[in-house]
Amino acid sequence: KEGKDIERIIKSRVNQSLFRKIVINNYSNSCTICALDIKSLLVASHILKWSENFSNRLNPENGLCLCNIHDKAFELGYIGINSDYTILISKEAKNINEKQTYKSIFGRHENTSIILPDKFYPNIQFLENHLNTTFKG
Repeated sequence: KEGKDIERIIKSRVNQSLFRKIVINNYSNSCTICALDIKSLLVASHILKWSENFSNRLNPENGLCLCNIHDKAFELGYIGINSDYTILISKEAKNINEKQTYKSIFGRHENTSIILPDKFYPNIQFLENHLNTTFKG
């Protein structure tokens, strides 16, 4: 077998770069959970999934600035955010065998407030939807 290239037609998210710029600036260029401020490691994460909510795709109230690991954890339901903006950690995440890793990545943030944005606060209904549909409790 050999490595080969093939051409494909792909879908591209139009205006995603504008959403990213607004969301990351809104959170002062740092992760709302851990405060990491390396811009290349930050993601403009959607609270309501891009694929499932067309009308709020570019709404900055549907965005969180997260580092790569917290973005993936939020997307998979290991992290949730309550209506009072406190961080919730799922039972599943608490089962990580390496307790020091759990503590540094997740545990130290549990029940603390997210770092609040400058202007566009996360929509409470969107956060509640994430807790009800994605968060692993």
